[in-house]
Amino acid sequence: MGERKRWLTTLGNAALILAALLLGALIAAIVRGRDALDLMDKMGSTLGVIVALVVVPVSLLGGVAAEQTSHRSETRRTGRVVNAALLVIAFVAGAVVLTFVRLPGDDTPASDVGFAFTEPAPGSEFAPKTRIGLAGTFGGGPDGHTLWIVSRGDSSRDYFIVGGGPVTVAQEGRWVASASVGDQDDVGHTFRFTAIDANADCHGLLLTAAGGQNSDYRLPAIPYPCKPLAPTAEITLR
Repeated sequence: MGERKRWLTTLGNAALILAALLLGALIAAIVRGRDALDLMDKMGSTLGVIVALVVVPVSLLGGVAAEQTSHRSETRRTGRVVNAALLVIAFVAGAVVLTFVRLPGDDTPASDVGFAFTEPAPGSEFAPKTRIGLAGTFGGGPDGHTLWIVSRGDSSRDYFIVGGGPVTVAQEGRWVASASVGDQDDVGHTFRFTAIDANADCHGLLLTAAGGQNSDYRLPAIPYPCKPLAPTAEITLR
C-alpha cells in the first residue's frame, strides 16, 4: 500500500503542476489576445518536453521525500509549502513561456520598423469577392529573405496565401498585391492581412503549401521559422 500511495501522490503532484503550467500559459495567451485552441495546438511539443524534463522528475523527488518523512507532522506541513511553491513556479513559468518566448508556429506578429501597410486604409469595408488592393513598404530582411502576405478571417483558423506566392518588392522597398476574400456568408466579419518575413527554410515551406495543381493556398498555421510582421491590416466585409 505504501508504494501505491507514493505513486498516486506522485501522479497527483505531476497533474497539479501541469495544470498550473497550462493555466499560466492560457492566461498569458488571453492577455495577448491569442486564440486558446490555436495556443494549445502550438504548445503541445513544448509542454511535452517541459513535462518530461521538469514536471515528472520534480514530482518523483517530491513523492519520495514525502513518503520517507510522512510520519512527521512538521515535515508534512513543509511538504505542503513546497508543493504550493512548485505550483506557483509552474504557473509563472507557463506565463513567461507564452509572454516572452516565440514557440514554433507562433503567429503573433513581431514589431518591425522596416514594414508597413499603406493600403488598405484602417477601417476599410469591402463587398465579398471584391478585389482588394494591398500595398506597403518593406525595409527588407537579411539577403535571401522574401515577403509573403497571408489572410485569415475572424471565423477561420486557417490562413490563405495571398497571390499564391511571394510578393515582389521594388528596390526602394515598395510592394503591391491584391486579394479577394470571403463570400456572402462572411458579411459582417473581419479579415486580417499579415506579412511574413521568410528566410530560406520558411520560403521553402510556403512554396510547398502553395504548390501543386490542387493547392488552395491554405495554411493551418504560420510555420516555424517564418516571422510574422507588424503592423497587420484589417478589412470588414459589408
